[in-house]
This record gives sequence, structure tokens and C-alpha cells, in this order.
Amino acid sequence: MVSRPAAGSAPVRQSADKIRDRPVLHAEGGTVHKAATYRGTVSVRYEGRRIRTLPLTIEVWPFAIPRRSTIHVTNWFNNAGLVGWHQCEPWSARHWRLLDLYAKTMAAYRQDTILTPTIFSYYYFSRPLPLVDVTRKPDGSYRFNMRKLERWIELFDRRGFRLFEMCHLLDYEDIHKAPPFYVHDERRGETILYEGISSHSRVYREVVRAFLGHLCPWLEKRGLTDRFLLHIHDEPQPPIWEEYARFSKYFRRLAPRIRFIDAMGESDLITRHESQIDIPVPLTMHLESDDYYRERARAGDDPVWWYTCCGPTGKYANRFVSMPLINGRLLFWQAHEFGVAGFLHWGYNFWKYTDRPQSDFLNPYRDHTTNWSVGDTCIVYPARDWRKDQGPNSSLRYEAMRAGLQDYELLKRLSTLVGDGNQSHGTRNSAARRRGKELLKSVKRFSGSLTEFSRDSASLYRLRRKIGECISTLQ
Repeated sequence: MVSRPAAGSAPVRQSADKIRDRPVLHAEGGTVHKAATYRGTVSVRYEGRRIRTLPLTIEVWPFAIPRRSTIHVTNWFNNAGLVGWHQCEPWSARHWRLLDLYAKTMAAYRQDTILTPTIFSYYYFSRPLPLVDVTRKPDGSYRFNMRKLERWIELFDRRGFRLFEMCHLLDYEDIHKAPPFYVHDERRGETILYEGISSHSRVYREVVRAFLGHLCPWLEKRGLTDRFLLHIHDEPQPPIWEEYARFSKYFRRLAPRIRFIDAMGESDLITRHESQIDIPVPLTMHLESDDYYRERARAGDDPVWWYTCCGPTGKYANRFVSMPLINGRLLFWQAHEFGVAGFLHWGYNFWKYTDRPQSDFLNPYRDHTTNWSVGDTCIVYPARDWRKDQGPNSSLRYEAMRAGLQDYELLKRLSTLVGDGNQSHGTRNSAARRRGKELLKSVKRFSGSLTEFSRDSASLYRLRRKIGECISTLQ
């Protein structure tokens, strides 16, 4: 169901009159909506006093977009930030309640992929919070407690998530370092934090080899292998490409059936160095400058995702506070045009930058670190009262992102309906199909360049409306 208000955004009074019927729409999940155009009013009130009444028209088109996104979406979730802001004990009952509230919000905004700790977790600005507890037994072998990981999977699966991307096996900045991790040593009777040790060290290699050897059959038994992705090292730069390729081949031998995914730059890392990457995630700008990514995405056989972070800037679309909101929305029009299969951004809720107490946090409602552009570190905001069990508060940028993901589904539906394999019958459908092809050409002119795309919101709404009407006819 797609609705379009003519004016206003306040609650609608129950006084809408139907003016045109269309066939009944059976939406996903069994909900039945009446496809029609409705007219009513919006009352704007302040402190109980009516300020103004505005007219409202809502048109319900006779089709539904998929409830879950058909393009994969991940905004990296900072679990330690949630724990720190809400001052809750890690993995306590309250922590799990808050996690569910955040998962519910992410799903409502069409995210289907979640950054998932295992023995390693996202540790920038905070202590590690792994889901898998590691124990070194007296004989030197390792035992892994997977109960929290299983609960995490069940929670996000219940909310409709499809993919779990495991935190990186190597340090985010230095490929020669291991991420920090805990091991409980039964012989010594203590839990040891290994921090800053070499990625070539014996203990790191032993733990990773034992863990992947345990994880792979564990996932296989539960039918989860295809739903797990594995990060190696974030944004590998040219000086370490050979080292990265060696690590990727080493991890491939340990986990042959898990798909590898990483944010990266030029495709030479794959084409010249033969790195074992199943899902490359280049910066958006590379889809115009790098032939390998562009051709692979267009072919559609092997997936290519793309990402934004502190870049690109300038004429490129991103979601900084300083940019027009339409930029963040049009990222997904561009995604459709370039054939990418997923979108990644690192900053879902990175409000916390140190291990200081909650009272010393940077308040994201009024403060921002100078290390990143405003809007890069988070797209949602925490409950103002940290004591409340409440999910995140949205932002205008988050709303624009969801609108763009809904637009993506309209574009994909139209492309499918007018595709060469579609059989349309009758003069009306043939005309609508021709009209659909013309609309797709307009979409290409509107958003087919990563730098010369339209920033005109009125044009977007007009084009979107025409697309919806064309789909309505072709359905």
C-alpha cells in the first residue's frame, strides 16, 4: 500500500469520503486494503487548541511493495553504545529488551542485515562485547559457548532480518594486529583480554582456527551458512593488498562455505591479487570509475554492494546533515540504476566515543565529535531519558533513507513489469508498457549519474507518482 498526502502531517480525523474504488488489494501478511482515493481533513492542534484544518487526499494504489527490502541494507549497529547510553548490564534482561526494540525499528526502516559479534565485536571507542565465550581447556583445546549468539540470531530472525555479517577477523586499521578478544583460561582460572597482539601470533591463529572449525558445522546444522557473511579487514589500502589476499585465502581454507564481504576501494584487490571476496563493497563513486564493478553489477550473477561513510563528498550523494535530504533518498534510485545488490554504512548509532560514564557522553542531540562529518556517525538518536526502555528516535535523514528504499521497490517492480520477459495482453497494457519504458528512461536521466543527478524534490514526486500509476495499470 502506498499513500501520498496532499498536505499536512498531523493525525487524520475519521471523516474521509471514498471517491473512487479500485480492486481489493491483498497485501503481504494477509492484511486487506481497499485500493481507492480518499479525501479528508487534517486538524492541527497545539495545547488542545485547534490551530488550523487542512484538506488531505490519500490515494491507495492497487499493489503493495514487499514488506522486506529486496536490496540488502546494513547500518553498523554499535551494541556498546546502546549499553553505555542506557547504563544496562551487558546481556542482562534489560539489554535484550532494548536490543529487540532496536531490531524492531531497524526492520521498520527496511534494514535486513545486522553486524554480529562472535568472538570478536565492534570495539572502537569501547570494550569488546562478544556473543561467543571462549574457554581454553587445560589440554590447550578450545570450547565455545554459542548460547548468546543463538539468542541473537533468534531475536533478529524474528524481526525479519535475513543476513548476519560477522565482525572483522582482523583489526580495523592495522592488518598486522588481531582485534581484542577474551579467553577464559581454565588452567590459570582467569579471563584474559588479548589486546593489540599480532595477527601472526600463535594464540590468535589457534583461536581463529578453532573457532571457525566449530562455527562452520554449527551453522550448517542449523541451515544458517548462506545467511552468514564474514568480514576480514575494513577498507584495505593498496600497500597491504598482497597481505590481505594471503589472509583471505587462509580464512577461505578455514571457512570454505561462508561468503566473505568487505568495504574496499579499487577492484585490483580482486582482479590482480585474487583476494577471496564473494561480495565486494566499493565506495559508491567506484561504480562509475571502475569497469570491473560496473560490469559485474550489471551482469547480476555475482553481487556487488556499495557503501558510503565519510566519503564520497562534493557532488556525490551521501547522508550528511549538511546535504539536501534528497541526496540520501536518491542513493537508492542510483542503486537501482547501477544494479547494486546492497548498501552499507558504518554509522547507525555511534554516539559513544570513550569508556567514560554516561554523564560524560557526547550528547548527539547537541554535540558532535570533530573527527567525522556531522551525520556520518549516526542516523538515529537515543532516548533522551536513558532510564527508559525505548528504541531509537528517527532522524529526517533516516526517513529519507526509508523513502528511498520504498522508491527502489517501485522502480524494481516497474522494471519487472515492462521487461522483455513480461507478457502483456490488450491495447491498454501494451500502451502502459510502452509508457513504463519511457518512465524508466526518465529515471535514468533523473538519477543515472552519481554526480549530475537531480536535486529537485518536486520532480521526484511527480516521477514517482507516474511510476505508481503505470504499475497500477500493468498489475
